[in-house]
Amino acid sequence: MARTSYAWRVERMSDGTGPYTAGAARLLLRDLDVDVYSHPGPAQEISSFTDAFASKPRGYWLFGFRSLRQVRDWFYTAPARRYLDNHGYRLTRYRVAGRVDGDMQVLFPAAKAERVEERAVASI
Repeated sequence: MARTSYAWRVERMSDGTGPYTAGAARLLLRDLDVDVYSHPGPAQEISSFTDAFASKPRGYWLFGFRSLRQVRDWFYTAPARRYLDNHGYRLTRYRVAGRVDGDMQVLFPAAKAERVEERAVASI
């Protein structure tokens, strides 16, 4: 039986997409002059998830974070967090099974995730 844990995710409430899927990260980097080295893209940690990706179809996994601190470290400026709020994104907490931890983010199976909390991204 898989261990149950939690994950935080920034996602657009209208369709459940994250900021990378929907292109908001590009706008954050351009409009807010966010340093790409302090705000890496998911592909920069992809080696941590190679086995997980290889074994499942596209769309199986969602990206998220272990803790609110990780979310703050990733979206590290208050203007960036407000930008996300103003463009329909929320910070959601999921109860998940089968989470895969990387250094900066986590993967979790979308079908095995239950939303348990929602709040403004700027609240952290």
